[in-house]
This record gives sequence, structure tokens and C-alpha cells, in this order.
Amino acid sequence: MENREVITSLIKTYLVGKTIGQVSLSMINAHYLEYEEGRVWVSDGGLEIEAGGEKYAFSFHDESGNFSCQPMPLDELMEGFDHYEVDLSESEAVAGVMGAEIQDVEVLWSGFEVTDYDGSVLEKVDVPVEFLLCLNNGSCIQLATIHSSLDPETMKFKEVVYDIEGNLLVSFGEKIDILL
Repeated sequence: MENREVITSLIKTYLVGKTIGQVSLSMINAHYLEYEEGRVWVSDGGLEIEAGGEKYAFSFHDESGNFSCQPMPLDELMEGFDHYEVDLSESEAVAGVMGAEIQDVEVLWSGFEVTDYDGSVLEKVDVPVEFLLCLNNGSCIQLATIHSSLDPETMKFKEVVYDIEGNLLVSFGEKIDILL
């Protein structure tokens, strides 16, 4: 629990009070899902936010295998992976976060236990499953690791569940409800 609080505090130190200059979304595979007219993406890559003249990467961290926020460019975090940037220039929701100040960062945690062959717990590992950046204009940027299913008739989310091994949900403007 203490580790969660230390990391959450550190992330807030990085981001709170900074103004968003640019955002970029990167994908590894050629396919990705985009919903709600350029507001929501589900990807296998990551999001980079330039805020206060510095870059912050939200992506799966290759060394730990976990979703993370790192104070570095996304290219450095994704080094060794072929990836490409998604064109966000037509998105009104993305444009709506530009120039906004980050007022708070909420981190939702999950985790897992590493067990020995006899079932005894060797280690408990805390893993963030969601970062919610609350902005001064009333909107937010939601980044979460999820598993989802779609309604085939409407092509809208039928069910979205947090999953530490899932895909990256990136939502601009409004928070999407996710089941625990």
C-alpha cells in the first residue's frame, strides 16, 4: 500500500499544475479501434503528453511488464518496438485538452501475487490500471488497461473491465465507466 501512495504522489508531482501542450498516440500494430468520433481509442501502444515543456509516457513498460507513467518521451519507453503515430488532428476532443492545466491525477491500482511452488505468497505486486488526469476546463484524459466487448449492432462498448494484461483505453473529454 505504501508503494502505491509513493508512486501516486510522484506522478502528481510530475503533472499537477502543468499545462498540456501536445498529446500523441502511438500504436504498435496496424489496427486499432477508434470510437465516439475521435474521442476514444483502444490500442496496444501508448500516449505521450507534453506538459510544462516535458514529456510523459503512459504505456506498458517493457522491463516491468506493467502499465506505467514515466517522465520520458514515449519513443524511449517503446524503444525496440516498431510503432507509428495516430493522426489526432481532426479530433475536437483532443483539441479540447490542449492548453488545459492538469489539476489532479487519480490512480486506480490493482495487482497480483507471486507464489512459490507450494502456493505460499512470495511477493505482492501493485499495478496501476487507470490514470485519470482531471483538467481545469472540466474535462479529463482517462488512460486504463482494459478488456472490452462491443455490441455488434451499435458498435458501442457493451462491457469494459479493468485488466492488467489488457489493451490501453485512451479517452479524451469524459470518463468511461469501467467495471472492477
